Amino acid sequence: QLSSLPSSLATELTNLAVLTLTNNRFTGNIFLPPLTSLIDLRLENNSLTSLQGISGYTSLQKLYLDNNQ
Repeated sequence: QLSSLPSSLATELTNLAVLTLTNNRFTGNIFLPPLTSLIDLRLENNSLTSLQGISGYTSLQKLYLDNNQ
């Protein structure tokens, strides 16, 4: 289970369109730096408490956040 994302994710996977991070241990703000090509983001079953930084995800069309804080 993950508790944070690698800081290099935004620079190494610049064309990433779909990311599934369900059933992990994310608790805080994981949205920086933004993944600007991401279209579909699944974050169900974590412990997220903030969406700060999500506005930087300019291509995002689907966001799944069920069962978070």
